[in-house]
Amino acid sequence: MSDTHVESTRETFGGRAKGSCAGAVFGVFVLVGAVFLLAWNERRGAVRGRALDEGERVVVVASADRIDAAHEGRLVHVTGLATTTETLRDAELGIAETALRLRRRVEMYQWEETEERGTTTQNADGSTTRTRTWRYSKAWKSQVVDSSAFRKPEGHRNPTAMPLPSASWMAERATLGVRRMSRSLLEEVDSFEDVPLTTTSNLPAGLRDAARLHDGMVYLGKDPGSPEVGDARARVDVARPTVVSVVSRQVSGGFEPYRTTSGETLELLEEDQVDVRRMFQRARTRNALLTWGLRALGGLLMWMGFDLLLRPLALLAGWVPWLGGVAAVGASLISAVLAGTLATGVIAGAWLWNRPWAGLLIVAAVVSAAAWLLARQARARQRGLA
Repeated sequence: MSDTHVESTRETFGGRAKGSCAGAVFGVFVLVGAVFLLAWNERRGAVRGRALDEGERVVVVASADRIDAAHEGRLVHVTGLATTTETLRDAELGIAETALRLRRRVEMYQWEETEERGTTTQNADGSTTRTRTWRYSKAWKSQVVDSSAFRKPEGHRNPTAMPLPSASWMAERATLGVRRMSRSLLEEVDSFEDVPLTTTSNLPAGLRDAARLHDGMVYLGKDPGSPEVGDARARVDVARPTVVSVVSRQVSGGFEPYRTTSGETLELLEEDQVDVRRMFQRARTRNALLTWGLRALGGLLMWMGFDLLLRPLALLAGWVPWLGGVAAVGASLISAVLAGTLATGVIAGAWLWNRPWAGLLIVAAVVSAAAWLLARQARARQRGLA
């Protein structure tokens, strides 16, 4: 039997009208926020694109085995083994590894709440009855789920803290060839491997008795095959020395982010041997994906904003039983059209604003095409008169 909680609430027309008007006001703020997001995103994408263009123009390929004084302060591309002699330790789980990065990941078995799509019934007096359903299930989570915010916390209580916190460590002294690796570059190394855990003897006394080894992890609970709420499991993984390719500024025998003329900082890392051209291609792809993702988010926010603004009109139409549903669907469609139009306009305007030369070329091309069409029509008329 599913674990659910169902509520039915009756709302008068006056209450619905008040909520709808408040939603319309909130919709204005959502629209304004969406406009700023889209405009900011176009600027961000343009600035990042110019930084990558500048970086690709000025970058020089350098050797990992020696430092050329002529490259000091310049943007360099270096490929080699990122390594360290430093030992990173997770004392509580008994792990010591010569690694660039070490991290402990802890999950706890907890209740989680999901709200299902509700149903709304229109009543003859203009009020509505809304039925909402919350479903409760258990899952492994890396963060504490606040069960006090559940609609029905009774019987679904979660612990308020992890029995063992997640943690991470990073080498203080790491090198790429003869150059020191910066912390910002080390944070980009992400080739982690699991380290099987073999002891529980270093755990705090309060956890040691409940701990057991299971599938290379430390399990805190009675039965790994039948977990209970509050049980936890911990694993460790490491990023060992690995071959990387870096684009960064060479400074005093090490690296630091390169600041372009636009003020944007530039620093790239790819694991494995990657030539400089491909590194910049991948960086441009990531920038484009982020730009399009934020555009989609801005368009969605605009649709939500317009939908909130039009809800009072749909509510008034709801006095006619058959018209209420049609008005709600119509409001959503109109909101989608308005959002698409406004989002396209904002994106186009911001794109041209941040790329003035491209904007001038587009305007010149449009004007030239229009002039050519007008001239062609004028010649055709003259031939017709002749």
